[in-house]
Amino acid sequence: MILSEQIKLCRKQLGMSQADLADAIWVSRNTVSNWERGDTTPDIQSLVLMGALFGRSLDEIVKGDEQVMAQVLERDKNHLIIAGEASDIGGEQPDSRNHATILSLFGLRSTGGPAHGKFGDADVTDPYGLAYRLVRVATLFSRGLYHILDEHGCKVGSITRKHALQHPVFQVRMKGFDRVQLRRETRIDNGYKDVIRFDGGGIGVEGNLMGDEFSIVRNNSAVAHINARRALNRTAYGIEIMDDASAPLALGLTFAILMLRDYDRVWVRGAGKASI
Repeated sequence: MILSEQIKLCRKQLGMSQADLADAIWVSRNTVSNWERGDTTPDIQSLVLMGALFGRSLDEIVKGDEQVMAQVLERDKNHLIIAGEASDIGGEQPDSRNHATILSLFGLRSTGGPAHGKFGDADVTDPYGLAYRLVRVATLFSRGLYHILDEHGCKVGSITRKHALQHPVFQVRMKGFDRVQLRRETRIDNGYKDVIRFDGGGIGVEGNLMGDEFSIVRNNSAVAHINARRALNRTAYGIEIMDDASAPLALGLTFAILMLRDYDRVWVRGAGKASI
């Protein structure tokens, strides 16, 4: 079965309209319509989202349309998506016909308070399946330790969270790279201003780190672009790797940045006004 027919069949099996599917995976209804007519093909991020929604692997979705899949993989081979368990919307239980509760792609979410807050585990998927996994190892008061594992379960790095003067500090250690530290600071510059500071590894950020799009820079060259897709109370983060050699470091930094973003969103007054 060709890809366009597979998308249409899976959508109808869930009792969804084209508009429902479009809302669930952050695209327009016209985009879904074009896919089902075979006029265009989905990008890898949309395919992964639909796979999570339909409960099917990418191979199952594109079965019988291998040429299209090859084109998609070549076009989007450097794109990753951060994924995790299905979020529970409004306290409802997951149901095969309720796409809001079974969609399994979302941003890092924390639980607890500013002293005891912790982040759940999360997966990173690429066109070929699981690429990396963030695993919480320990959380004690304001401290936390997370390991980053590859698809074979081998540790490739770690993130340590602690506090300094009431602000979170994240240390990222990835194999083969210098340690990088992220911290949130308050500076006095024509008034008080919150800033995010990077130390080590020649790392910086271009764009609004608290916004929907920004880039991670190493020694003045972009190594990754991050973008957020939002719908209801869900967020999925797409990561485009620009430098394969720096991919592990970019991934570790992305996780740490999202933790820092979540801390600001939940606990810091005036979150979103921080600058770089």
